[in-house]
Amino acid sequence: MEEEEQDNNFINAFFHAPPSLISLANFSPSIRTSSCRRLSSQFSEPTRPINSDRRLSWVSLEGRLIGAEEASSAKAIKGNLGLDEVIAWDLFSPIHRVLIVAIIAVATNDLKKSRQISSLKRSVDLRVRFD
Repeated sequence: MEEEEQDNNFINAFFHAPPSLISLANFSPSIRTSSCRRLSSQFSEPTRPINSDRRLSWVSLEGRLIGAEEASSAKAIKGNLGLDEVIAWDLFSPIHRVLIVAIIAVATNDLKKSRQISSLKRSVDLRVRFD
């Protein structure tokens, strides 16, 4: 009986509560100086977005890849692909196409770094030999 009464009191208080009002006084700095500080004295006008000739994909705020089908198709990338490669490429989903390109980019970058390290090691070895 007591629990039912408490539940009813809570429900009544929740649904019949007066609206919450908040009022704020106007902001005015307590000390006014003759030289007001600004974050920047040079303001630039907003520019229009740059339009691209080709379709681009992007990640939405929800984390979804938008426009990737058109942007990553064999026709859009204009690669030097044969008919079999075009068919195979278009069989991949857009996210897989993006991941394939990303993996190749990382592998290429690692290869360049390792070549540069090897070149530097060879030059150090040559200097040590001649000293």
